[in-house]
Amino acid sequence: MSLSANERSRIIEEALRIKFKTFYRWKRPQLSHEYGANNLEYVEIFEKKLASLLESVKIELEAMSDDVLSDFRGNSDKSWTDQDRRRISRLQASEPPPITFGYGHPKLAADFSYWRLMPRLSLFEVTALSLGADPRIVTQDYLETKARNLSSKKKLWAADKRLLEQKEVFSRYFRHTGWGYGSEAISSVKAWIDKMQIPVHPDFYSALCKNDSAEIPQSPDELSSKPLLPQERETLLKLIAAMACEQYRYNPDDKRSDVTSNVKDDLERVGLSMDDKTIRKWLKEASDFVDADYWGGSR
Repeated sequence: MSLSANERSRIIEEALRIKFKTFYRWKRPQLSHEYGANNLEYVEIFEKKLASLLESVKIELEAMSDDVLSDFRGNSDKSWTDQDRRRISRLQASEPPPITFGYGHPKLAADFSYWRLMPRLSLFEVTALSLGADPRIVTQDYLETKARNLSSKKKLWAADKRLLEQKEVFSRYFRHTGWGYGSEAISSVKAWIDKMQIPVHPDFYSALCKNDSAEIPQSPDELSSKPLLPQERETLLKLIAAMACEQYRYNPDDKRSDVTSNVKDDLERVGLSMDDKTIRKWLKEASDFVDADYWGGSR
């Protein structure tokens, strides 16, 4: 049986497509970003092996006579040599996993337009987002599994090693409650990054800035609220006095005190902000309701 050049080409291409399946047209995915560590050298090795194997098998098919090629059935294992089957099987097993491309891989990348709406973030969310990873994929369980693998001397991909390093950095700033790490206000996270110049994904930092500067609109009830009555004002000041003295050990006569900065830090932890001057003003005013004997009669 005589085959034309086009017929031979069609049979060969069909055989390669059937046997190699998705690997016949395999291409690198379009990355969402290229921030952070990766193992693209592993991807390059795979690409070279794939191209070499495709070319090798194609040459074998092209060497077949018209009669043999016309009877060739690409979807039948009997039509392939044992060597070809093993080579293709090994290649399929070595396909680069998404993590080799870094956290910019479409299956791992974060959607910052979604996460920037969050007023608070957990340690594991900040860790993932700071490297451009989606915390819904790169979860707390994911991170803890990688930490165990590292402890067991198992090989980690470069992006995962960087993830553990980043978690170690941020864990020094998050407050541990005894039950685990609590979430922190966006303003606090941004302040840490600014102060210590922690390297993070630029889109994550941009999202922090937008969230931190966004003004929360007042409700109609708030806009039309009446001034506090004297009795209401006095009640609130007494509450401030009790909390300041018993929880922060506030003493208005202390020359040097961390109370103002501690109150400011705690306000930021719950997503609020207030300047030092304002905090000192209300603490001082509230202290007038406290008997001087509370501080040992020092006043």
